[in-house]
Amino acid sequence: MPINTPILVAGEIWTGQNANKALDLGADIVALGRAAIGIPNWPSLVQNQDTPMPSPPFTIQQLRDADLGEHFIDYMKRWKGFVSE
Repeated sequence: MPINTPILVAGEIWTGQNANKALDLGADIVALGRAAIGIPNWPSLVQNQDTPMPSPPFTIQQLRDADLGEHFIDYMKRWKGFVSE
């Protein structure tokens, strides 16, 4: 009996096109990491493919506007290319 195990993919999913490509290649679920941190309303934005998606580096103010705490923002400054000062 075949086992149906869902496949979840993550990493470098920044646009709706990235997510759709992963699904077209056989993924069952697409997970967001850093994209959802910098763009908390990512799922809503990608529904309108005419909306330009913000991408890193994010300014400290953009991250504050996304309701991220100062300690987390300080931590993310260690992520290469994620936070601009």
